[in-house]
Amino acid sequence: MKFELVGRITQVETIATGSGIRVRRYLRKAYGVGHWRKLKGIATVRLPNGVLRRVELHWYEAHSIGRRDIKIKRYLAVLGGTMRHLAKSFALCVDNTDYKASLIPGKVYRIIPDPQAAKDDLVRIVDESGEDYLYHKAHFAFVDLPRAIAKKIRSLEAATA
Repeated sequence: MKFELVGRITQVETIATGSGIRVRRYLRKAYGVGHWRKLKGIATVRLPNGVLRRVELHWYEAHSIGRRDIKIKRYLAVLGGTMRHLAKSFALCVDNTDYKASLIPGKVYRIIPDPQAAKDDLVRIVDESGEDYLYHKAHFAFVDLPRAIAKKIRSLEAATA
């Protein structure tokens, strides 16, 4: 995990169980068989750049296995400051440490612009769950693709949405 939990997670809710979890097969392969649940909650995290943020987290959890793939869904309180934009539209996953069910090494993911997240060295990606989450940029190599290939990837995403 590229961020540190500061305190406890509050307002925890179950958002999916059983076949409602799209990545259940990956969870079982990466972490083992269990009664997996997808949960969400609110917490304060310390990002790698030292900034504290109040965020909504999503994660998977199973008894005797614990929490896995803890991801930032969104910022709840955004403070001012300058923003840096990523110029690239696509990211190649080069490291799925702590996110074995959510990211596939070697897979190209489309970047969703999020200037506030970019300021904190995070990138918003639609992962294997089909939802967008914030990941640290160290998990990816940012790539330019030929226009025809980028168009094809976008049309494939639209067809599976």
